[in-house]
Amino acid sequence: MKQTPLPVVSMMVLACSLLLGLAGGLWALDGTEGGDTATGALPSLQQGGASEESRGTPPLTKEQQILEMDIATSSLLELASWCRRLGLSEGGTREELQNRLRQYYGIPLSKGSDASGKEQISSSEKPKTPEKTSSPRTIVIESAEQSEFFTLDVVNEEYARLRGKVQITIKEGDTSYTLSAEELLYNKTRNQLSARGNVIYTKKKGEVIETFRGTALSLNLDSLSGAFLGGFSERAMEGKSNAYKFTGQVISRDAEGSTVLQDVDITTASVEEPYWSIHASKLWLLPGNDWAIAHAVLKVGELPLFYIPFLYLPGDEVVFHPVLGYRNREGSFVQTTTYLLGRPKASSSTENSITRLLGSSENEERRLEGVFLRATGERRKSGDEVSLAILFDMYANLGAYGGLELSIPKNGAWGKQDVSMGIGFSRTIYPLGSSLYSPYNPIDGSIDWNSAYFLNWMVPFRYRFKATGSLSLGTFSLSWTIPVYSDPYVDDDFLDRSEQMDWLSMIKEGASAGSSSSSSSNILGSYNLRIGGSGTIPTDVLSPLISSFTVNSLSSTLIFKTKSSTLYASSSSPWQSFFYPSQWTLASFSGNVRGTLFSNSVKKSPSSELISEDGKKANLLDSALSPWTEERSPQTIPGAEGPQKQADTSDSFTIPALSQTFEGSGGAQYLWNVEYSLDPTASWDLHYHYSKWKEVYEVNWSDISYLYSILGINGTIASNFSRSDNLFTMSFKIGGNANWQHYQYIDTSASDIDANSLLLSAYKASGYYLTAESTFTLRPLVQDEMWKNSQFQYTLKGKWLSTVFNNDVQDPRWDLLWGSWSKDYISSHSLSATLSALTSLGEQSLGLSMELPPRESLLSGNTRLQWGASSLSANTSISKPFEDPLFNPLTVSGTVVFAPRFQYKQDLTYTPEEKSLTSWISTLSWYDLSASLSYAYSKSYLFSGGKWTLASDEEALRPKAFQLSYGTSLNNLVFWKNRIQASLNISSSLSLDLQRYTYSSFTFSLGTTVKIHEFLDFSFTSKSQNRVIYRYIQSWPIWEQSVQVPGEQNMLVDLLNSFRFDSDTLRKSSGFKLQALSVKAVHYMGDWTATLTTDLEPYLDTSQLPYRYAFNTKVSFLVQWIPISEFKTQTYYDKDGFVFK
Repeated sequence: MKQTPLPVVSMMVLACSLLLGLAGGLWALDGTEGGDTATGALPSLQQGGASEESRGTPPLTKEQQILEMDIATSSLLELASWCRRLGLSEGGTREELQNRLRQYYGIPLSKGSDASGKEQISSSEKPKTPEKTSSPRTIVIESAEQSEFFTLDVVNEEYARLRGKVQITIKEGDTSYTLSAEELLYNKTRNQLSARGNVIYTKKKGEVIETFRGTALSLNLDSLSGAFLGGFSERAMEGKSNAYKFTGQVISRDAEGSTVLQDVDITTASVEEPYWSIHASKLWLLPGNDWAIAHAVLKVGELPLFYIPFLYLPGDEVVFHPVLGYRNREGSFVQTTTYLLGRPKASSSTENSITRLLGSSENEERRLEGVFLRATGERRKSGDEVSLAILFDMYANLGAYGGLELSIPKNGAWGKQDVSMGIGFSRTIYPLGSSLYSPYNPIDGSIDWNSAYFLNWMVPFRYRFKATGSLSLGTFSLSWTIPVYSDPYVDDDFLDRSEQMDWLSMIKEGASAGSSSSSSSNILGSYNLRIGGSGTIPTDVLSPLISSFTVNSLSSTLIFKTKSSTLYASSSSPWQSFFYPSQWTLASFSGNVRGTLFSNSVKKSPSSELISEDGKKANLLDSALSPWTEERSPQTIPGAEGPQKQADTSDSFTIPALSQTFEGSGGAQYLWNVEYSLDPTASWDLHYHYSKWKEVYEVNWSDISYLYSILGINGTIASNFSRSDNLFTMSFKIGGNANWQHYQYIDTSASDIDANSLLLSAYKASGYYLTAESTFTLRPLVQDEMWKNSQFQYTLKGKWLSTVFNNDVQDPRWDLLWGSWSKDYISSHSLSATLSALTSLGEQSLGLSMELPPRESLLSGNTRLQWGASSLSANTSISKPFEDPLFNPLTVSGTVVFAPRFQYKQDLTYTPEEKSLTSWISTLSWYDLSASLSYAYSKSYLFSGGKWTLASDEEALRPKAFQLSYGTSLNNLVFWKNRIQASLNISSSLSLDLQRYTYSSFTFSLGTTVKIHEFLDFSFTSKSQNRVIYRYIQSWPIWEQSVQVPGEQNMLVDLLNSFRFDSDTLRKSSGFKLQALSVKAVHYMGDWTATLTTDLEPYLDTSQLPYRYAFNTKVSFLVQWIPISEFKTQTYYDKDGFVFK
């Protein structure tokens, strides 16, 4: 065939990538912004509401006018007394009490006030702060022994004084404040609160709890600013049980949320005598979770460790997120991630304890101020937001990388969109030895800057691009994955990066801790560029002829693979491997069409549907008459003209004019339907001649090996005839499959392409066939509730028509073969009968089936009897029962349940040919104990010369194995007033080989955990095994032959010998061998924890001959400070030596 050059597809790939990635991203981004704008531009609802209210408010009666005048002129104390007399709540402001009384007397509320008495501010009067929405504040007096209300006429201020175990709660949004004191004075006019005597002020927001304690408190309820005298504050870490105590002579808090502590001590709140403390002259806790400290001294106990003159730690993030570090290969580096939109996701692995204690929560909203992202203190509304980040990294050895990361959440028809792209200017890094690298060639000192091929041009940089997304268009959905890489190593070189800098670890361990190399490699092997979709086409107009039309898949896929370079095989350059196009599936399609050609089944008429006189559906509830006729009054219909008729309230009940249709039973119905299903498939594949490409610059998109297409269709048409009561069912199905493969182009000039072989495989795969299947099922006892599952069934299935290729490539021809009455064409021909009875004990069944000619005759039978939870089943078959009968094995299985956790199970197999039982398995289970004895039809063994050999070729039913197992768990064992918790897990198994006795074994596992409250956690697990369990019972008279095994025959003595650490000989001769041992102890020492872990496991030592097993003992000891978990020290030991961290 003549080769016709195809157009270069690389430009098409790039165009699709940019169009789908950027257009989809911009469209979805535009939709997101539009949604925000629409939300922020909601029209005011107050203006229209006011006019409606003024028109609909009825005039006040004479009594209501007098009451309104009394309510408006009463003082707070008088209003409270008035409410108390009426049994109403007397708490709240003067306006709240007034509105409470108005509601009681049915007086409409004044304009601009709600039921609680708070002023409603119209949308035009509200301050324009779209990023912060005020939440209603509620003040509740929980308890007080005395209350007093008075007014100072001189300054015209109203006061309320509460005495004796006062406790009030203030709730605002998701934040709650609780204040308790001996005495509390509330200035209602200034909204100022003062408290004294054992003052406790608690703030709870989410999982963070702050507690202030002191002798006196002054608090402004509008701004929640105030001051404590001689108090301290407690703050718990979010998600942690630790609480920290801040003690100061004066603790003040302003309206902006800044807290200042003078002469402050910081320590843990859990113990009276702290193990550590920080004393400072002043501590600032600033808004946004910034904090600063002056003249601080860190003490452990009473011992001062170091002095801090001043320290300021911002709790906010820097917008470009710099990360510093060092790696052996890349050298020193700085990685920056600048978020123009969105913010990085929280990473618990890079967040230290200091930032968790005094830093901001990742669930708070942030706003950009300069180069900082300031925490607003408000909870994040949603984690799904548009994210746009610019990446810029520099490496001392490798070079530089710049990129862009865009993520757009699902918005309307657009699914989640992700675009990641970047270019890197890198140079070859040469290894100089163990952990030593240099960008300079060790031979001539030159620098090799890397380049790459983009389309057909060489560019002086390396690149990467990946776009993923989806789009929903009604019933269709489109998705794409478009990656493009310059070489297989670009991700491994430039995507081993971090966005969070762990400063504490860097100070402790050096710059190498800033960003360690990833343990997993990001070297790419192959990737696919795919654009695809799926969906359904509406077929309501054509239903039921076409009930559904589904496009399962419609896609185009370009496959890239990697190949090693011959020229750069030994080089460290990225050109040592390169990507090449292997196969391009230009288009691939698969679908399904189904429908009904004929059906006599009619949907049931809705008998409950009511028809009124005018032909419209009527609601029965609308015409129902109320039984409470005396309470009804004539209703005036708005907008009606002329006099209205009054509702008839007489006792007469008139049935409305209804037209109902009912469907009688009419006996059984016969149902007949003809249905079809078609599954078309098609694909066009283009294969490149990549075997001739040895280097990356030799890749040529015009080098095509062959282009071929596959067209296929699979279909069925089925006719089903049955009776509605399931008395019988008849079905006839015709199925077919057609497949056609064709090569549009083959490069015959290539020496490694065998055109005839390709054509031969395509011709053999082409062709079609037809099958037919008929099934008839009769249930003669369907009307009987006990025997309704009994049935007769006849099945015939076979190939009706097929084609076969004549194996001539030059003159291809397909011969037509018609089916015949032979087992080569008839795949199933059977008749079966099932007798089933539904009894109170369960379902009892007996079944017979027969394979009929031209299939090989086979008569099968099965039965199942059931009584409660117990059951018995059996099945067997006879081959060629009417010619040369061959009786196949009979299997019987029975289960007897004596109690919910006590049962016996027996499995038997009888082989008529052997005239003997060939399998016997008995199992007895009682709670956690299980015993099993099995027999098998096998040959016998003889122990001779220290090994087992076959004694004879004669097979018989012989004992095979005995197994005994036990396993139990005891959890939540509590002792000593719940101070000690324990658990125990035991698992053991004994397996006796009754043919080869020395293969018997015993395993035992033990696990226990003991927890002493706030003192010690201890866990122990072990697993041991004994492979010479036979030698303890070798003298028992149950064995057919005597096999002497040397060694200790007393099991208890041998068990004690396994613990004889004073005698290596006895300990090694013991049959009890330890497989694994683990001991872990955690000791709690206030603010510190000490963890000791010991693991023992055997390993095969191959360092010297002869090989031998030895124990690898791993010991780890860790001491860690709870307040700041990064302060720790660890010692580790194993067979390779000590490691200190």
